[in-house]
Amino acid sequence: MINHLTTKTMNISHILCLTALLCFGTCQTKAKNQIGLESVSVLTPDSIPSIVHLEDTVLMESSGLAFSQYHNGILYTHEDSKCENKITVFDLQGKTKARIWLKGVENRDWEDIAVIAHPSGSSYIYLADIGDNAQKYAEVYLYRFEEPKQLEIDMEVEVERISFQYPSGPLNAETLFFDPIDNGLWIVSKEKENCGLYRLPFDITSVAADTLLLAEKMGTLPLERVTAGDISRDGRFVMLRTKPGIYLWERKAKESLPMLMSQQPTLIKHRPEHQSEGIAIAPDGSGFVTSTEIQKKSGLKPYISIYRW
Repeated sequence: MINHLTTKTMNISHILCLTALLCFGTCQTKAKNQIGLESVSVLTPDSIPSIVHLEDTVLMESSGLAFSQYHNGILYTHEDSKCENKITVFDLQGKTKARIWLKGVENRDWEDIAVIAHPSGSSYIYLADIGDNAQKYAEVYLYRFEEPKQLEIDMEVEVERISFQYPSGPLNAETLFFDPIDNGLWIVSKEKENCGLYRLPFDITSVAADTLLLAEKMGTLPLERVTAGDISRDGRFVMLRTKPGIYLWERKAKESLPMLMSQQPTLIKHRPEHQSEGIAIAPDGSGFVTSTEIQKKSGLKPYISIYRW
């Protein structure tokens, strides 16, 4: 299994440049959007997405989504509020490779997941228990454990817990991502409008478990209902998923995330899904994968959508 989605050589940067040229001037695409701008450039992936049904047919509430650092073509997902305390591991054909149970941990409202390469050469999984629809939790949590190098169908892991609070009190959030440029973990709150951008004040190489942190608010995004996000492994591309659409930013050199995300993004044209949830950029930048929640009464099977540039 190779760790990319397509063998095409054209990369996302080339497509973005082409899109900018095509959309300049009189042929700029007008789009209803949340950014507060008159228009955004619209990027259409190379082809319609490949729909892959998951072998695990009980995985109805897939929430977060992330690619493995160790295992080529392997993704991690989990369900959200009050579901089982496990992470499901599967490949790009939808075949289940493992179920990782988190020992002694409740799934209060797991909303996102990130897999982060450590400078030491190891890799860690960060699971974000940050959902809070009623905005009642004084503290929310990240669960951290080393990514397994060997996968088993059913396995149990010990985890470390990192607790944090927001400066203005409880918030609902569904988005966690790691920025390899500043070595920080970032949260985007889920709001009806003007979602907050927060940074956890620690370096992943040094934070201790059982620590209570205060998230720093770094900016406000004129977006509504952000449900997921990801940053490419080189830190160059940032994607946020909202209920109405997917937005993409391209970074210049080492500019900060607040500076980058204050700029006009590109709107990604994508296939409507039942309930917008996870998103993960391919490790080599050749595309991205989305997941969705499925209502049991719909009779549909769980699936992912694979987009190729």
